[in-house]
Amino acid sequence: MTDALKRAIHKAETLPEPKRRIIAALINGEVEERQEQAESEALARLAERTFAQDWDNEDDDVYDNWKVIYGVSA
Repeated sequence: MTDALKRAIHKAETLPEPKRRIIAALINGEVEERQEQAESEALARLAERTFAQDWDNEDDDVYDNWKVIYGVSA
């Protein structure tokens, strides 16, 4: 636990109970949001690997030259 977190906890402990509940709810919400974000990122990385396997094949190579096929310049 960092010193800053220790100081924040100590300060929160001096607050009246209703304010401590608000802080706890905010912290819990932030923790849950970070966990959800981490899970989403992990799933995206997993999906990316799966799609790469599907897309990295000879039949799909034609789409690698889409700019040439559709006359798009860089």
